[in-house]
Amino acid sequence: MFIDGYYNETSGVIQGLQFKTNMKTSELMGCYDDETDTKFSLGSNSNKIIGFHGYAEKYLNSIGAYSTSLPLTRGDLCHNNDTGYVWDDGTFQGVRKVYVYHDDYSMRCVRFDYDNNGKVESREHGSKAAVTFVLDYPTEFLTSVEGTSVYRYPQSRITSFIFKTSKGRASPIFGNAFSDDQLVKFVLEKKGCAFVGFHGRSLSALLNALGAYFLPMPPPQDGEKLEE
Repeated sequence: MFIDGYYNETSGVIQGLQFKTNMKTSELMGCYDDETDTKFSLGSNSNKIIGFHGYAEKYLNSIGAYSTSLPLTRGDLCHNNDTGYVWDDGTFQGVRKVYVYHDDYSMRCVRFDYDNNGKVESREHGSKAAVTFVLDYPTEFLTSVEGTSVYRYPQSRITSFIFKTSKGRASPIFGNAFSDDQLVKFVLEKKGCAFVGFHGRSLSALLNALGAYFLPMPPPQDGEKLEE
């Protein structure tokens, strides 16, 4: 949860409050004047508000919040076997861009550009990341990865990806979801959450398995609605 408010220095009174969650935003309660009132915000993307404190007499003069860390979820790998070398990117604030490289048979490489407190941190697994899918971060979040994989002795391999976002956008199919009796479909997602990191298994030129880290999505920007 976030809270935006407006404070008048002259009167020492809070003029308006607006509450935001990862699902919806309240109407502005009260009013404010751009010329005389100062905007303030409580909350952050990585915490949730669990209580309040402040000062009030006839009017509300101040407000503060108690918060705690949001629950981080580490999802399972789409194929939890021993194929490939284990890698783990850890967690960041969000995903800015995805790069993939594939041939007719498998995903050869995946690279993620993460947001690390405003700086881009890149992690690449496999080789030759080429095709890109760009998100309008920080107003758009990666929320789902759909894919296919197949087992070819002695290893499993991911053959295709589709990336989906909080704005309802979907990438093209990266790779080849060819018809095969052994082809397995998988989906990485958690309702109401965004991707903040990935882990998996890969060889030097082959992506074998993929898993993800999730955090609840922050509230939408003014005038925007996140897909449920």
